[in-house]
Amino acid sequence: LDSGTAASSATVWRGDGAWAAPTASPAAGVTSWSDVTGASQTMVSSVGYFANNASAVAFTLPATAAKFEFIQITGIQGSWNIIQGSGQSIVFGNVTTTVGAGGSLASTNAHDCLTLQCIVANTTWQVVNAVGNITYV
Repeated sequence: LDSGTAASSATVWRGDGAWAAPTASPAAGVTSWSDVTGASQTMVSSVGYFANNASAVAFTLPATAAKFEFIQITGIQGSWNIIQGSGQSIVFGNVTTTVGAGGSLASTNAHDCLTLQCIVANTTWQVVNAVGNITYV
């Protein structure tokens, strides 16, 4: 079989014997990405964020999120931290951040990464994947 498309850096050989453009596979429920070069960003569910500020990026959890939705942060340069709103918390392994604005998660290295999943609508997120040494309050 031959799809008529030649091999290139923009094609893959499919199991049906044809060359085709690869299809995107969203990372953990993330359907779009945002390159954040500023100092702060309010997050939206189902979006992945590149923390790409030489100093730091302060990410704020969304005020509304449905159970099962995801958010991802990929560190590019600088550091990042996650700011919680009233009544919000993040479960990280066997610990939970302080509920509300006093709680947070933060990177310790520029390339730390994190995936969060909402487990209680609007209020509670859980770390389902982490790379690096993430600190919590």
